[in-house]
Amino acid sequence: MTTLSNIETILLDKYVVANNFTEFSEAHFFYALADIVPSWRLEQIAGPERVYDLATTEAYTTYINQLTNDNTTNI
Repeated sequence: MTTLSNIETILLDKYVVANNFTEFSEAHFFYALADIVPSWRLEQIAGPERVYDLATTEAYTTYINQLTNDNTTNI
């Protein structure tokens, strides 16, 4: 299974903010990635489990966990 690289995570964060996403789901995740990464990388991130079983991908789960477990504080 494939997770996002650090730069892909940063690009995804910037894309979500720049496009004013008001909600976020796995569909939004792949929509944004389709505009950020080449198609071969999108297929690599999605993996066969997404294509055949429609299961939640590790990349999406990891990205959401990073967002919700961010230990930085905004002052």
